[in-house]
Amino acid sequence: MLPIILISQKITSAKKFLREFADEEKIAPYDIFTYSPLKNEITIHQIREIKKNVRMKTGFPRLIVLFDFDSASSEAQNAFLKTLEEKGEENFFVLVVKNEAKLLPTIRSRSRTQRLTSAKDEKIAEDPLYKLLALIQRGTDLKFLNTQELNSLTRDKAILIFDRVILIYRDMLKKGDMETAQVLKKVMEIKFLVEQNNVNPQLAVDNLLIFIWKMNSMN
Repeated sequence: MLPIILISQKITSAKKFLREFADEEKIAPYDIFTYSPLKNEITIHQIREIKKNVRMKTGFPRLIVLFDFDSASSEAQNAFLKTLEEKGEENFFVLVVKNEAKLLPTIRSRSRTQRLTSAKDEKIAEDPLYKLLALIQRGTDLKFLNTQELNSLTRDKAILIFDRVILIYRDMLKKGDMETAQVLKKVMEIKFLVEQNNVNPQLAVDNLLIFIWKMNSMN
């Protein structure tokens, strides 16, 4: 099984996931090994200790959890890659992180990602505008401009849309998605023009959404 990169902003949510995972895989409590940062980082010494442990065959499934693995240096992460090559079928790895962007691409490519959502995330995900933005990000054309919610926009409704976009993209920025900074800058510029210069609100919103679509099309 591929290692799991567990993205969680709260330790309590991560531990709940780990308990459920261990139950599902029938891993006994004494076969769960956890590692936390020493002096603010996962060290190369800890990785070497894990490597020794995984070489020992027990015949039973084991769960190795590394908390705050995004604190590990490149050296430690590279050493961990070598550990994965010897992990065997009985060892399950879970790398708990807050920002997966700090992980080496080679680790991300050899793992599967599981993102834990908070109540706030779930509320945002149900926002119709959030769903529209997700559609824009996946889209290959500009059909989204015909969405009913975007028709005949008044100044006040346009400003409300800008404010919601700002909230959604600020939340994405906190999670390490640095490309959202360009969208935030653009939406604040357009919002200012609508508020101060009597710019057509319909054209302003269309301009913003086309900008977001182009940003994603270039990636």
